[in-house]
Amino acid sequence: LHAIVLARRLGLFSALPAPSQLLPDPDLSEIYRPIFRRFAESFLARPWYPPRIVWRTLHSMHRMAGGRARIPRWMEPA
Repeated sequence: LHAIVLARRLGLFSALPAPSQLLPDPDLSEIYRPIFRRFAESFLARPWYPPRIVWRTLHSMHRMAGGRARIPRWMEPA
């Protein structure tokens, strides 16, 4: 993961094992962590049922920060 972060910060996108949007982004997850934590704390403090769009937004934020679990073989560099 450290090599991926270094390659991303230096702009060496050809060194990444897949397109950069499919890889985990530790910098973005550091930014999103307080948002997820605050949402979870508010949900536990007073249970409520947010609209579906809120769940979709949180899911897409999590997917963007976490990347994919498995990268298809056709996306790997030769």
